[in-house]
Amino acid sequence: MTTNSIQVLKSYIDTNNGLQRPNRYKIDLINIPSPVKQNVTLPQGSGSLITLFSGAVNFGGRTTDVTYDALSGYGFGRMVPKSTRFVGGVMAVLPVTGRPWVLDLFNRWFDYLYGQSSTGQTNFSVPYYDEAVQDVQMLISLLDLNGNTVKRFYFSEVYPIEALPLEFNMASTDKFLTYQVTFNYRKMSLV
Repeated sequence: MTTNSIQVLKSYIDTNNGLQRPNRYKIDLINIPSPVKQNVTLPQGSGSLITLFSGAVNFGGRTTDVTYDALSGYGFGRMVPKSTRFVGGVMAVLPVTGRPWVLDLFNRWFDYLYGQSSTGQTNFSVPYYDEAVQDVQMLISLLDLNGNTVKRFYFSEVYPIEALPLEFNMASTDKFLTYQVTFNYRKMSLV
């Protein structure tokens, strides 16, 4: 039997539990700072864990950051790997429901990181990193067809860095409003 036959391909897929569907996933945010969640009507059952229903999740390409060891000689020396990351962070495309808690939550989170008070006046009091970012985690879980977790991307020290523009359009009669948020993080691991 040749290695490029349909039987070999089917056997490979069957022995590896089928193919992973790109539309089978969920996003959980854990430990969002308490001041961010105040006065936001979150979905029922949301405590320290908030599940986001996302229309899409985009990771940037993965890269390895390096540092130069400064050995004498030609050039900068050897490039020594020091960490890896997804370039540009992780972007989630979130549907906005009739009760727009997603807009409220993320706008309050941006204001909290910037040091803005609830009245809109800047108080120049940016929260400490350990209060605003250190405990926040994000889990992106790949799911099988039965909804069971196959693999998790675990991100620590997560915070939003950018929200793409909201688009309101009178000609869009069969679309729904989305809010696109890009997250930065300190470390990512697969669990």
